[in-house]
Amino acid sequence: MAYLLKTSPVAELLPLIAAAVRGAPATIDARVGSLARLPARMPPPASLGRLSAREFDVLAEMAKGMDNARIAQRLFISNDTVKTHVKAILRKLGARDRAHAVAMVLGESSEAFVTT
Repeated sequence: MAYLLKTSPVAELLPLIAAAVRGAPATIDARVGSLARLPARMPPPASLGRLSAREFDVLAEMAKGMDNARIAQRLFISNDTVKTHVKAILRKLGARDRAHAVAMVLGESSEAFVTT
């Protein structure tokens, strides 16, 4: 329902938790900006539904051409965590490598998916 930075003050966190309980629409911390935006649509293969939300986030960054270090920085996770997610993505999609995984999900709509 919401995405906040780890450094967000409790004063911001509590109202968002209350709003989430009431079913309010998703909220993204304004300080994150475009880093949290995901494409509106993505033509997934059937196996894409097996990805976790975080694996999807990593895959979206891979599709933008980001390397592991940059993905880690943009998603506020460690480089080792990115590597773990990439391995899981490749396994779940049955992809040979990162490029194959990206090609599998982008298909014809790469412009709609890869935004900066």
